[in-house]
Amino acid sequence: MRKLFYIAGILVILLLGSVAVNMYLSHDSLEDFNGPGYIPPNYQLSGNNTTENSTFLLYQGSSQLDLFIVGATKDPDKKVIKSIKSSFNNTTTQSANLIIVKENMTVDDHPVELDREEININGVLIDLFETKWYCDKSKLTITATGIVPASEMGEIRKMLKSIKCHRDTFF
Repeated sequence: MRKLFYIAGILVILLLGSVAVNMYLSHDSLEDFNGPGYIPPNYQLSGNNTTENSTFLLYQGSSQLDLFIVGATKDPDKKVIKSIKSSFNNTTTQSANLIIVKENMTVDDHPVELDREEININGVLIDLFETKWYCDKSKLTITATGIVPASEMGEIRKMLKSIKCHRDTFF
């Protein structure tokens, strides 16, 4: 009788384990993408465009110049990440009114290069930025771009650093 309970217990554990593994393997990682976990107080989600293969979220701040767009695209074979080209002109040179910055940062344990162009327009510094990275676990390519007053780049970095590529759903 003990042997029967022992075998039944093992079968139940194997069954539950196989169900959990199957759920984990068939899980759609794009559904878990929520954009940044940190949203500055003056920003709000003002747009969401979701398709079967991608989702893009638009956040706007209190002024016309506060715009942050982040997207996730299913990319199991890394074709999307390889096809994304920078919108910044590589031949642009720095001047008194334009500063080109390439920053290295870490987002959800991924090394990320944040490209920025800081433009001085009549004494107001404005940052255009863009970045991209690939998430191995979720097989998603994440992109982010926007335009903000240069004084808000600290908040943008916080938003970027709060993006999670995936959510562990196993147990």
